[in-house]
Formats: sequence, structure tokens, C-alpha cells
Amino acid sequence: MTNGPLKPFTIILVDDHHEQMTRKTDQIEEYLNEKGFALELIPDKTGKQVIDLLKKKGADIILADRNLSRGSGADIVKEVRRRKFPTDILYYSAGGIEDEEIVSMNHYVSVEILDGIEIVPIVKKMIDKNLLKWDDVFFLRGIIISHTIDLENKIDEFFSKYFKVSKDTRDNFDMLLEGTTISFEGKRVTLVKITTEEGWKDFKDILENEIRVIQGDRNVLAHSKQDPDNKNKFISRRSGNPTFDIKKMKSTLKKIDLVSEKLDDLIEKMNQST
Repeated sequence: MTNGPLKPFTIILVDDHHEQMTRKTDQIEEYLNEKGFALELIPDKTGKQVIDLLKKKGADIILADRNLSRGSGADIVKEVRRRKFPTDILYYSAGGIEDEEIVSMNHYVSVEILDGIEIVPIVKKMIDKNLLKWDDVFFLRGIIISHTIDLENKIDEFFSKYFKVSKDTRDNFDMLLEGTTISFEGKRVTLVKITTEEGWKDFKDILENEIRVIQGDRNVLAHSKQDPDNKNKFISRRSGNPTFDIKKMKSTLKKIDLVSEKLDDLIEKMNQST
């Protein structure tokens, strides 16, 4: 057991009979405690909360039962991956999984498939893998770059709602935003101008400052190489040779999460006004 406060490890359990999983989740909690983590278990009988939970706070692992009273765990896997959340998923079924479905599920990255409900051994392996990857500089760099792209996509979505782009012209509008003539920096400046003119100070301050930092971090990381003297660090040839270690990359990811949440709030504001 680790001394001091335990860091949270969040697992979303999508199972309409999650009460029957108590013995298994107790074993998982004990395993996490030994590694210095506190289990934060969030039960969701229908899977309807999963996307909102991932947007607002994230999760380390999703446990999704194939057979739900409404819908299927497969729908959750597809939606989580469609939205590009990197969360590891265990897809399991007490009633069995057909070979064709296993092949289909194998198309999704970081999805474990279990024909049965003896989830404890495989969840322990997933926990070990999860903890290791967040200390892998190459994994962290990839997540920063892909999540920055996701931020830009959210900014595009906000613009389409703010400027009331019609369905008929949406494809052309998207083509304009995705083209090389409008840079990420140009979008940031426009976003700040809009939030200033609208008096949305709570959005302006965070979006103006944090997006600039995220942009800089993404650009440096994209052109950096692993430090030959420290495998847990990236180093750039830019002026001053800026470096990124695991701590700094995790700090950047926290900024990305903060901005992503604010952009979700902005998009929701536009949805309510239409």
C-alpha cells in the first residue's frame, strides 16, 4: 500500500446489472490501491452518460457489457472511437460473442474482447498497460498532436454555428476552414475577437492564452526528436533547444482538456441560441 493520498483511477462500468459485479470491482479496487490509486467507479446502466463523462472528466477504462436492456455495448465502442477518445475499453459478454462480431470489434484500437464475465485478470492487465503508456513520451506526443487537431475541429464546429452556416453550404464552409489559407492561429484570433465582442470574458481569457500555448507546444513537439541522453524527453533544434519531458507533456494535456471543455460550452451556447 502506498502512503499518502491515492490518485484517482476512473473506470466507467456500463452494465445494467452492475450490482452483481461488486465482488469483481472490489478486487480491482484492491489491485489499484496496491499501486497507489483509488478506484473511482462510475456505473452507467444504459451507456447514455459515457460520452458526457468522457468530455467532462475523462476515464481511464470503460467496461462495456455487450447485452444491455436498451442498446448494446457495441454501440458504445463505436461512438467512443468515432469521437476519437483514446480510452481503453473492455467489451465483454456472459452470453457469448460470435466470431464475426469479434472480428468487427478488432478493427477498433485498444479494445479488449472477453467472451465471459471473469473480467478481473484482464482488467488488471489493462490497468498495468494504462499506467505504463502515460509514462511513454511517444504516446504522449501522439495524444497531444491528435487532441490539438480535435480542438481545431471543435473551433470549426463553433464557427459553423456562430455564422449560421446552412446544411447546403456546410461542405464548402468546412473545405474553407480546412484549407491552407486559414491557419490555426487565424482561427484563434477570430475566436478571441468573437468572444471579446460578445462579452464572453470567461471564454476569452482561457481560449486566448491557453490555445496559444497549446499551439506552440504542438509545433515544437511535432518537430522534436528523442533526447539521446534521456529517453524520457524530447528536444527541439529550435532556438534555445526547448525540451519536453513527461511532466511538461502532461501539463499540456491538462490545458487541452480545459480548452476542449470551454469549446464544448461555447458550442452548447450556440445550440441553445438556435
